[in-house]
Amino acid sequence: MVRVFRGENMINETFNRLSREMRSFNSLILMNIAGAGLAVARGISFIVRNVHPMVAARMILWPEAIMVGAALAGCALMFRWLIMGAEMMDEYQDVREGASGHENGAEDSATELIVQNMAFYRDHRESMGSLILGSRITGAFFLVTAALQVQYVVSVLGSGSAFEAAFVLLGFSLILILGLAGVYIPRLFRRYEATWDRRLQESTEAEKKLGELLEGSS
Repeated sequence: MVRVFRGENMINETFNRLSREMRSFNSLILMNIAGAGLAVARGISFIVRNVHPMVAARMILWPEAIMVGAALAGCALMFRWLIMGAEMMDEYQDVREGASGHENGAEDSATELIVQNMAFYRDHRESMGSLILGSRITGAFFLVTAALQVQYVVSVLGSGSAFEAAFVLLGFSLILILGLAGVYIPRLFRRYEATWDRRLQESTEAEKKLGELLEGSS
C-alpha cells in the first residue's frame, strides 16, 4: 500500500513538473507571436505614414522610399516569424491536449508525455535560441514603452477623472506585466532547456547502446 502511494506521488510530481515545463514553453511561443504581430502592425503603420507623402507629391521621394523598402523587408521577416510561431503553437497544442488527457496519473501516460515533449523539443531545438531572443526583445520593448508612459500616467493621476485614471493604469499595468513576462520567461525556460538537453543526451545514448546490443545479437 505504501509503495503504491509513493508510486502515485512520484507520477503526480512528474506530471506537475512536465506541466510547468510545458507552460514555460507555451508562454515563450506566445510572447514571440505577440512580438512578431506587434512588429508587423507597427511596420505597416510606418509604411503607410511614409508612402502618403509620395502619393501626395506624385513622385518618388528616395529617403522615404528607402525607409519603406527596409520596413517592407522587416515586415516580411516578422510576418514569417509570426506564421512560424502560430504553426509551432498549433503543433504544440496537440501535446498540451495529450497532457490534459493524462490526468489520471498512469505511469505509461507520463512516459508517453515525456516522449512527445522530447520529440517536439528535438524537432525545434535549433529555434530555441531565436525564441528566447525574440521573447527578450518583446519584453524589452514593452518595458521601454511602460517607462515612456510614466510621466503621462502621473499627469493623468494628478488631474484626470477617476475613469480616465483607472483606464490609463490598466493599460500601463498590462504593458508592464507583458514586459516583465517577456524578460522573465526566457530565464525560466533556460532551466527547463537544460533538463531537456540532458534527456535528449540520455535518449541518444540509450538508442546507441540498444543498436550495439542488436548488432551484437545478430
